[in-house]
Amino acid sequence: AYEVNVESLSTNAELVWCHIISGSESILCGCIYRPPQATHETNTEIIKAIGKAKHLRNMNKFSSVIIVGDFNHSDIDWFDYGGICKNKGRPSSLNMLECLNSNSLSQLVTKPTFESRVLDLIITDDPTRYFHIDHGPPLGCSKNNRLHCSLSWDLLLKTHKDDTKTISQ
Repeated sequence: AYEVNVESLSTNAELVWCHIISGSESILCGCIYRPPQATHETNTEIIKAIGKAKHLRNMNKFSSVIIVGDFNHSDIDWFDYGGICKNKGRPSSLNMLECLNSNSLSQLVTKPTFESRVLDLIITDDPTRYFHIDHGPPLGCSKNNRLHCSLSWDLLLKTHKDDTKTISQ
């Protein structure tokens, strides 16, 4: 894996990108933290970075995209490959759903990751390659012991044109 320093992916938001190479796979992997009370500017930068990552995938710079992290969209009810806002939804949540839809990206986490809410997401351009998404214990501890659970999953990798293998993350 290598850190990706592409100017179009750089923002003031808290995110990091890396390039994972395995066999014939070239995966762009992003990790994003969106604070619960993120500013409009931060939300816009995150949405733009996700769109730019998908654009790089569409330009065949990478064979796949995966974006993970704590997005803190507590007003979105997530279901298989998508979501819907509770009530009218906050603009930031509506923009997030529109970003995923317009970029043909799927969100794979449907069980709560913090208390009764799904705040931590796995976003990808190819959901058929992800298996066994498990919710594990939180990493570390806090004063009130209110932590997000850890997530792990299996990803089916293409090692050659016709071969595949599974790795655990």
